[in-house]
Amino acid sequence: MSVPNSISPSERQWLLKLIEDKFQIALNSHYACLEFSKILKDQFNISISYNTIRRLFGIVQSNNLPSQYTLDKLVSTIGFTHYKSFKSYIQTFDTDYFNGILFLYRSNGKTYSEKLIQILKYLDYSTHESAYKLKAVVELAIQFDDYILLEQIVQIDFDVSKTEVVEKLFISFQEFHIQAEKENYKVIQFVLKHIHHNLILQKCLLQHFVIEHALNGYYGDWLASITETPLPDFYIFRDLMFCQKAFSVKNVDEARFYYKRALKALNKANFDMHAKLKGRIAAWDFILNHSQQKFNTFYFNLKTNVEYASFIIVYYRLIWIYKDGNYINENIQLKPIQEFQSIVSVYLLEIISKYCIIYANCLLLKNNTSEIRDTLELVHIDILFLGEHKWFRNLYHTMLSREILKTISLSN
Repeated sequence: MSVPNSISPSERQWLLKLIEDKFQIALNSHYACLEFSKILKDQFNISISYNTIRRLFGIVQSNNLPSQYTLDKLVSTIGFTHYKSFKSYIQTFDTDYFNGILFLYRSNGKTYSEKLIQILKYLDYSTHESAYKLKAVVELAIQFDDYILLEQIVQIDFDVSKTEVVEKLFISFQEFHIQAEKENYKVIQFVLKHIHHNLILQKCLLQHFVIEHALNGYYGDWLASITETPLPDFYIFRDLMFCQKAFSVKNVDEARFYYKRALKALNKANFDMHAKLKGRIAAWDFILNHSQQKFNTFYFNLKTNVEYASFIIVYYRLIWIYKDGNYINENIQLKPIQEFQSIVSVYLLEIISKYCIIYANCLLLKNNTSEIRDTLELVHIDILFLGEHKWFRNLYHTMLSREILKTISLSN
């Protein structure tokens, strides 16, 4: 029995196009699939049922993956020895075609916007290649003030249920924040117009890139504009950010109001929150109430190294900024850096880099400086450049300078 084989949306689209072009048939109905199944049998002696064809090309909904046999036989009818060679061809062709259209768009203004959108709709956003293709288009659209193209992009039906997709899209949409930081009014207003009902903008621009220093500016306006969202944890997150905004201007009563409102939403929640959000709650419990209750509730139930690191970097950073820059929680036993060596993706490298900076600062506060330099050498500082990341960069360079000065002093 042939094993199932994955097929990306882009591969599926190209397979359909090439088959329809060669056989001059539109595979969009039960009858057409029946006819194509007959063609396969009569001309190629290939037995693939019309039901398999219908499922493969989405005429009927199915979660079943096509078999290797089905894919190999289908691509053999359009000139490929097996599906692997077809896949390789499509990947090369897709990239070359995309780059060509991107060049034409750059050279001829907005004439090729529709072609770009058609390409972007069928990319597999679980891959970095697709994320960077989208990133290139977003950057060009902003450069050419093509807000019609940007509107079409943010309306693409991205599969936000998949973590690996959302992690890649963070890369694709970071130009919005870069331009907002440069006070690009058109970009700020574009986001403000669309973010209140757009899920992908909410996930990428509000909850991943947390621009705390702009809470009294564009980022705070974006947050406040959300009146309805399917994100289960959003209102807890937003009230915690408003708590931080109030506390940063010394309005403690208002900060307590938003913190208590976040806790009310938390008590009604029936989902498991992200570890970063748990870290925020625990930090503000300590900052406002000098309490370890929320820390104890969350910290001792963290399950993975990634959850642990995500919690620690938020918890310590907020307390060091807003409560006590020398604070050490004696209940936290920092995990050795070696336990995180298997983390490889850009998103997770960001987490481990920030954890290394926190780890090194804890060593410094405990006057245990022997490991600091080795720990800082594991930081990928170039990926920390937006929002809260600037705080980590500053701390990193401060500690690095201290270590260099210390080395010079000892050598003299």
